[in-house]
Amino acid sequence: MGRYFLRIATLFLFLYGSLYGNDGCCDQCQFILRGEYLYFHPLIDQSYFVFEQDAPTTPALAIGERHNNHGCYTSGFRVEGIFDYCPNELDVRYTRFYHTPRRSFEAAGFLVPTKGASFFGNADNTNAKSHLHINFNEVEVLFLKLGFCCPCSINFRAGINYTSIIFREELFFTEPPTPFFTTIKQRTNFWGIGPEFDFNFLYPLSSIIPCWFDCIPICLAGDFRGGLLVSRSRAKFFEQDNTAVFTTGVSIDARNDPIYRLVPFWDMRFGFAYECNICCFGLNLEIGYEFLSFHRAIQEIFFTNSGTSPTVVTFNNELSFDLYSNLDFHGLYVALGIVF
Repeated sequence: MGRYFLRIATLFLFLYGSLYGNDGCCDQCQFILRGEYLYFHPLIDQSYFVFEQDAPTTPALAIGERHNNHGCYTSGFRVEGIFDYCPNELDVRYTRFYHTPRRSFEAAGFLVPTKGASFFGNADNTNAKSHLHINFNEVEVLFLKLGFCCPCSINFRAGINYTSIIFREELFFTEPPTPFFTTIKQRTNFWGIGPEFDFNFLYPLSSIIPCWFDCIPICLAGDFRGGLLVSRSRAKFFEQDNTAVFTTGVSIDARNDPIYRLVPFWDMRFGFAYECNICCFGLNLEIGYEFLSFHRAIQEIFFTNSGTSPTVVTFNNELSFDLYSNLDFHGLYVALGIVF
């Protein structure tokens, strides 16, 4: 057993020395400070909030179209500091994204809430509103590196990821001019910490098309990150109804105990990078497209409802379950770095 371990260690040292040999990739220490502008579109699986019936029926028939709050592109930012003390490096990156998409839908009645345990009949609503809040924060610390340059720069890195997500959904259903309304609020608090692995590369375009890019230092850039978070999440659900039968208010106010789960994530992006030297420091500009996903990170409480008439309340609030949704992002990024 000892001989096999010695052989593996010798092979690793040989590869390590060959990768970090005199290839000119890391001949001195340097500090890199980067700032990124993000223009992302967040995606939520369970964003449908109202069902538009084709015609009123008692009991209700599911014939019609469900409408969702699909959000839109919005801005975020990322800052990163890298201390490269060859052959290793310390990389600290922080990402911040906050988005509050809204959507309203109006019709001449027959609007049915798709969530909660609403009391009133299906033909009462003429207006439905959805307001989402997505508060995303991520801290990545990478401190192990294995890389080489021939002819492109390739790095394998590892470290720790900490992610915090606060997700809120507010739904409003009204029947003007009568004072019938329903307000539904959901909230998920999520945080997770775990290992992260990264593979990134820079490939000079001059190696592909030398006649065009010999004098222009433009590279193909790619970055692939992934990991597994030990996470803690907690969901809350609140509903208030004002109908012809009940006018006192709160009908549901439920709070889950915290639950711990394993949540995988991945982050992939492609782009083009340009580097140049100005005086005693260097500049690099990178533009590309990014995809980011946290698997089943959003936890929501759902209640079943068998009530179809405002005069016959047969809802079953005790019948409830949790649904888990992905939190995904995709969009453009623009990064500007300074090398000291």
